[in-house]
Amino acid sequence: KGFQPYRSPAYANNKQRPEDNIGSLGTDQGAWNVFYLYLHDIPFSDNIAKVPKTIEILNEVVPRNYHHCFFSAVTPGTHITPHNGPTGKKMRIHLPLVGTEGARMRVGDETRELEQGKCIIFDDSFNHEAWHDGPQTRINLIIDIWHPNLSDAEVKFYSLILKSKLKGEKFLSDKFENQ
Repeated sequence: KGFQPYRSPAYANNKQRPEDNIGSLGTDQGAWNVFYLYLHDIPFSDNIAKVPKTIEILNEVVPRNYHHCFFSAVTPGTHITPHNGPTGKKMRIHLPLVGTEGARMRVGDETRELEQGKCIIFDDSFNHEAWHDGPQTRINLIIDIWHPNLSDAEVKFYSLILKSKLKGEKFLSDKFENQ
């Protein structure tokens, strides 16, 4: 329990819209599900409680944690369509855990086979996509960290902007929900 279908913001891909019209699909075939631990600094407490050792390791090991972290489960035959983050303020870490046979990923113009336990780290603003042609579900732990070229002051500034944006969106959502 805790996995849910991945959804991109609606503006990210108008071609692959789900039946419920919420967001957009990140695949053109197969299934991509996620188990959020943090979504842009918002904790998923029920999920976090299920993986205490993972959280302990994240807190001890991950430098300049962006607090956007999730397990990504991709079924055999899945193609995650090309996408990219909106800015170069963060680096994305993909740690393949299981099901790497037949799994590959493209970042920019470089494609690599995934290897269990070997991270791929890249600037999330670079265009990237993934394929999984293996026999079993592939699971990665995906962790975002602040870009190492940002100063501590810049990280503090961007964090403030992100938190303000999320608070504003929550306020508007609550306002319209209660009308």
